[in-house]
Formats: sequence, C-alpha cells, structure tokens
Amino acid sequence: VLMRVVDIEHLEISAQVPADLVAGLIASDTRWLTFQKQRYPVTLRSVSPVIEPRERSQEVRLLFSATTAPVGAAGRLRWQSNNAHLSSELLVERNGRFGVFTVEAGHARFVPVPDVQPGRPFRARLSPQSRLIIDGRYGVKDADSIREVN
Repeated sequence: VLMRVVDIEHLEISAQVPADLVAGLIASDTRWLTFQKQRYPVTLRSVSPVIEPRERSQEVRLLFSATTAPVGAAGRLRWQSNNAHLSSELLVERNGRFGVFTVEAGHARFVPVPDVQPGRPFRARLSPQSRLIIDGRYGVKDADSIREVN
C-alpha cells in the first residue's frame, strides 16, 4: 500500500475480540478505548459473524462517542456491564454441567449456568434474595439438607 485515505471526521475502531467475549461486549452498558492513559468512549457499530479460526476471535467495529483518539492509535478496548456477575470460584460441576448451589427451603438446589466458561466471571439468573452455598459447595449434592450458619 502506497497511500491510504482516512476520513478523520468519522474515525472508526477495528478490534479483534475473543469470540467467547463478544456477547459480553454487545450486552455491556459502557465501552471505551484506552490509549496513553486516556479513556475514549465508544459505541458498537458492528460485529462480524465470522470467527477467525486460529485466534478464535471476531472483528468488531466501534465509533467514538465524543473525543477521538489520534489516527492510528493502538489502544485497549474495555467494557463494563451493570449486570451483576459472580466470581468463577463459585462454579461447581455436576453431571457435566456447570452451575451454583443455592439454598431453598433448607435444601441445596443446583442451578445450572449455561454457556459459562470456567475461570471467568459469569451471570446467573438468580433472584436478589437467592442465598448461595459458599462453604462446602464442592461436596454438596442437589436436594441435600442444609443447615445455615451465620
């Protein structure tokens, strides 16, 4: 390439995002590009449906919401969701499925969490009143009687 024409009024960001993180990016409430310790708010324009096989990533395109980073800047794309996530340490595996244990009417209840990735924070569809089993969760079985200790 000898020359590239760049529209400096409508700058766009192209990023390769691991395919397993794209859903979180799409669902996020806030996105920004960090370049030289500065935050540049961005909005999602498009996500390529093609998954690059070697890196298992997808190309996403974003637009700057306010001020723009310099043309050609290489930064880090970050995002945040207001939806609560649970620590990956709470995951347990039962019968080939991952999930968490809650307490219901004095008994353990296994709540499967679909599409979870061990080692990553996750969202579980639980009510705000749900009580999670933390201590002893690896030895608990579904429907076991539970004695709560404060």
